Amino acid sequence: FTLALILGAFLFWRACRHELIESNLAFDLIIVAAVGALIGGRLLEFVVNWQVFNWSVKKLVFFNVYGGFDFYGAMLGGIIAIFVFSQKVRVNPWYILDLAAAPFVFAQMIGAVGAYSRSSNDNNFIYLIYVAFYFIIFWSIKRLAKRKRHKGFFACFYLAGISIADLLLLRLRPDVIYIGGNIPYQYVVSVGILIS
Repeated sequence: FTLALILGAFLFWRACRHELIESNLAFDLIIVAAVGALIGGRLLEFVVNWQVFNWSVKKLVFFNVYGGFDFYGAMLGGIIAIFVFSQKVRVNPWYILDLAAAPFVFAQMIGAVGAYSRSSNDNNFIYLIYVAFYFIIFWSIKRLAKRKRHKGFFACFYLAGISIADLLLLRLRPDVIYIGGNIPYQYVVSVGILIS
């Protein structure tokens, strides 16, 4: 997972350099997005798994002892952080999110390989299916990048792609969280992302 984060950050920096964005701004964007992702991922994990945390602020703050980060929360936190920071530096946030789409899905692909290698479940093959889906999304973004698109196209394409993958593979996932009784949390979030 560390390799996925490092490669994703490197590919984003490289995409920024290719688009003539200064290295300092690219590194600032990486740090701001990472902090936003950490905060968002932890907060949403705390809210979704409130039974585990018992609404304890101690368990929220000490993530090294009480682990857990929510992927969707991390994604939302990173996007919000980029939007806020982009307004300060006067850069179009959709342009930045477009540059981040391919590196982020590449990092997810590496992360899915890592999850497959460390999982001992009978249905750990699902991570290989995710790798295939992420590769298709990555390849599609790289192929479509050769043509000019409106700002935000690649970010929306990425979000729609991962939402469709999650919806198709939901029944195979071993980590489904139910909210409101019997509604899968991942289903609600994926449908919400796809609609938006």
